[in-house]
Amino acid sequence: MARGQKTVEKEIADSAAVVFEEGRRRVHKMRTEPVETPSGYKVKPLTGGDLRALKKIVTENFEAVQKKLTEIERERLERQKELGSDVQLPADQGAGMAIVEIILEDAFDDAWEFLARMVGMTPEGFDDLPADAHLEVIETLVAEDDLPGFLQRYLALRRTFSNVLPTSASSATQSQNGS
Repeated sequence: MARGQKTVEKEIADSAAVVFEEGRRRVHKMRTEPVETPSGYKVKPLTGGDLRALKKIVTENFEAVQKKLTEIERERLERQKELGSDVQLPADQGAGMAIVEIILEDAFDDAWEFLARMVGMTPEGFDDLPADAHLEVIETLVAEDDLPGFLQRYLALRRTFSNVLPTSASSATQSQNGS
């Protein structure tokens, strides 16, 4: 791997740590009460089961998400280099929304099931709601639970671990093989 490539990857990994920290500060406390949408549908607060469902969706689409986040981060780093060290750009807040977009595009059925669950319905029952009600549920999750921030934080943490774990795993394999 070329030296320049290693530098870019290190900058991206460092940036992931910054995104995680910013996300941790922003998503400090999740709500515990349902929120009513303008159409009157109650969106329940996220629970551990909902987070497991989100994790499954993100994990199954991790490559696409990782590619998009890397693209966003490279663009941010290029802008940072153009501006110089006098101006510090924050981690891109659009990354969380990019994750939501990828999930809705690449994992639509799972995302639909998740959204239905958030209003206490089956996917079939959720199908029958007026189209704007679906958007209201997504808007509520974005505004009330900072879903993009949560997903961004989760992925930054996952990226941090994925940079650490392969090395640890290969070390364990080498130990087992007697290398």
